[in-house]
Amino acid sequence: MTKELEYTIDQMWEVKQAIQARVAKTEMELRKVEGENKDDIWSDYTERKVFDLVKRKDDLMAMLSQL
Repeated sequence: MTKELEYTIDQMWEVKQAIQARVAKTEMELRKVEGENKDDIWSDYTERKVFDLVKRKDDLMAMLSQL
């Protein structure tokens, strides 16, 4: 079930700021993981972690575009 939420302008701004902060945090985590892997050989764990971080960022960006 989907419920329509009614936010005030201030609440929408706070939600957008919170999502943007999560995007920035995800980007930092992604850079950290990429920085830890100096060589071109990635383990399955690292590859999965990068995939999950990129997916999270894409999901957050989709949420932002809907607001």
